Amino acid sequence: MTNRALEVNDKQKVYIQLINIYRQSNKLEFVEDLYKKLCKKYHDSLEIWSQYIEFLFDAPADSGFTKAKVIL
Repeated sequence: MTNRALEVNDKQKVYIQLINIYRQSNKLEFVEDLYKKLCKKYHDSLEIWSQYIEFLFDAPADSGFTKAKVIL
């Protein structure tokens, strides 16, 4: 279903919505990988970078995610 959504919609918006779904359902292990892929693909998107950094700052310290200070 995700592939079909990507074919007919703006890919960046679909990925952002998928990230929001994962965050709401507490499946955070998928979120950082998606953000890393999006940052590579849309490296000039301020929206993606700011959401990624916000996610990292909100993540618990013991979550194992990349430290936001490293990204900055």
